[in-house]
Amino acid sequence: MSWSIFKSEYKKGLNNDDDMATVISEAYDKCVKLGTAVPPAIGPMASTNKAGLEGQLKACFNSRGKYKLDVGLQVGLTLYWLGGATAGGSTVVAPGIFSGYLTAIAKDSGDVDEYCDYLIGCFNRYHQQVSFLTPAAPSPLPSVGYNVSN
Repeated sequence: MSWSIFKSEYKKGLNNDDDMATVISEAYDKCVKLGTAVPPAIGPMASTNKAGLEGQLKACFNSRGKYKLDVGLQVGLTLYWLGGATAGGSTVVAPGIFSGYLTAIAKDSGDVDEYCDYLIGCFNRYHQQVSFLTPAAPSPLPSVGYNVSN
């Protein structure tokens, strides 16, 4: 259900001619906060840097192609996750490395739904790389991955 929220809000923002950097970052943040870390016991994200993601997307969209979306999205996702914390007290110690967003592939999307599906696939790929550290005795417990439902 979470990613359906993203798709719905993306399409609504596009149809309303809204600021898409804001639309994407807010919809992404909503979906992430409905997801859960792996293992689920450490919970959903409680704090993130949504402004970091939004700022990078705004820079891309305002640059008219000079600041490529594949780079801005990567930097924005890194800023979004870096230092974030889950409701269970775990901290993101290593955000993802690569979302896999490639402009050449994104341009081949046949319609908005197909593009959203591609973007969601990139988000999911990135989420598989996010690493957490949970305080525990005698030593902290590491974990990797974050799930957002379809």
